[in-house]
Amino acid sequence: MSILTPKSAAKGRRLSIVADQAMTGLLPLVDGWADVITVAGREISRRHLSEADVLLVRSITQVNQQLLRDGCVSFVGTATIGTDHIDLNLLEHSGVGFAYAPGCNANAVVDYVMSVILSSRSIADLRGQRIGVVGYGNVGRRLAACLNYFGLQCYVYDPLLDLAELDQMEHCHSVSNLDGILDCDIVSLHVPLTRTGNAATEHMLDLVALKKLRKNATLINTSRGAVINNHDLFELLSKRNDLVVALDVWEFEPQPLKKLVERVSYATPHIAGYSSAGKVRGTQMIVSAMLKYYAGASSCKNYCLPEQVTLTPLACVGIQNHPQLEAYAKKLMLIFPLEQETQSFKRDMMNTPADQIPEVFDRLRKDYQLREEFDYTALINTVVEHCS
Repeated sequence: MSILTPKSAAKGRRLSIVADQAMTGLLPLVDGWADVITVAGREISRRHLSEADVLLVRSITQVNQQLLRDGCVSFVGTATIGTDHIDLNLLEHSGVGFAYAPGCNANAVVDYVMSVILSSRSIADLRGQRIGVVGYGNVGRRLAACLNYFGLQCYVYDPLLDLAELDQMEHCHSVSNLDGILDCDIVSLHVPLTRTGNAATEHMLDLVALKKLRKNATLINTSRGAVINNHDLFELLSKRNDLVVALDVWEFEPQPLKKLVERVSYATPHIAGYSSAGKVRGTQMIVSAMLKYYAGASSCKNYCLPEQVTLTPLACVGIQNHPQLEAYAKKLMLIFPLEQETQSFKRDMMNTPADQIPEVFDRLRKDYQLREEFDYTALINTVVEHCS
């Protein structure tokens, strides 16, 4: 493995940052102490990084040896909850600082999942059904708390947590294996994309697993596209019309299988976490981490850096102001009109020639109008009464 060589800091100079142009709220945070060049995420290349100290990305830039070789980047940040697009081993062995933003868009993703649940079932039907959650991280924890808040049955499977730990959780019932979740009426996936180890999640749902979904089940994926084998999913849906499937993430992005887009019930272009607060929160998290990194690096003491940055207050809709599921559902559909978003995305995909789909997919994400979000954080680690 080639090792990157971060350059030494020149006395009293400003940081040079190359950032994805979709990095919301960055410029006000660094105004006066850093120079910023913004580039479309898929277009960031080595030539942009030849004099850069910092690279800030979102989910679509592949940060690897090919990108960073011969450059002088000393810190990489991604304003996302996932890191599968980052070569973490390379950064570690090269002494390059790194930060990501776990939980930054968790509220918005819960909004998305709840909109699917409430669109695919009547509230009366939901009362007697089981909702399975795979992964009990920032999103899974908030989703479980939300379901518990409204008195809905939640079951959780997380192979990274032992059953004793799951059994102590306030908002859900623990399940010992994936099959137990696949037997639920609704299944929602909230795991990172990993390719090695006993708990690898790539193609966690292949054809064998997918066939275990119960009749009339709803399957939701807002994590990473390749957690589900998309060819296998299409094969299953070609034979079963009882299933409701909602996909916000797609294997082979930015060129999802066109036939699968047409077949699923709800389809969107990887925007489940696209709220105004979530985007700004992610940027704030990595800028704060960047300042902490440079403040603690002895070779970087002479940069012109502030001790801290002024963070923008983030406005969210209070979940506790909507204690009744019916009122919550009404507000949620205004925040995120799932049916309308699905119709728009499917129309764009179906009317686009195959060779132009990647460009259209990326444009839909870039031009997406950021939305409000509910704040579920107050429900975590808080015992609440079931609501009717």
